[in-house]
Amino acid sequence: MLLNMRDNNPEVRQAAAYGLGVMAQFGGDDYRSLCSEAVPLLVKVIKCANSKTKKNVIATENCISAIGKILKFKPNCVNVDEVLPHWLSWLPLHEDKEEAIQTLSFLCDLIESNHPVVIGPNNSNLPKIISIIAEGKINETINYEDPCAKRLANVVRQVQTSEEL
Repeated sequence: MLLNMRDNNPEVRQAAAYGLGVMAQFGGDDYRSLCSEAVPLLVKVIKCANSKTKKNVIATENCISAIGKILKFKPNCVNVDEVLPHWLSWLPLHEDKEEAIQTLSFLCDLIESNHPVVIGPNNSNLPKIISIIAEGKINETINYEDPCAKRLANVVRQVQTSEEL
């Protein structure tokens, strides 16, 4: 799969990225080193100049989702505090609705646990977080029936009612 992350065909890269995410989520400790090796390759695809073109966007979004799954399920494989700001900057996902919901669910986990890197010093990342949620709604990534939608709505309500913000 690591070799396929370098393939010229975006469908091959998408499948490889999806597989890496599945390995992070469901693979045991035997996959830790593979996940560590995968992160730089995933980042390279994400940062490619044409990564957001119609031809490449699904592969790119699967790479972003795979990094999220590595952060969530194999956090010992990477420096989470170093990778999280980048991951947050790549959100939201627009095209791959299934991966977008999983990514938003992980974002909710991080927000609900008040992860300092995601929240930012003095809540400095809240505008970005609200923007991600709003774009998810505008692009119809967030479905009202999805449990993630309720969690995201709670995040927005907390921000609205907080006197500190």
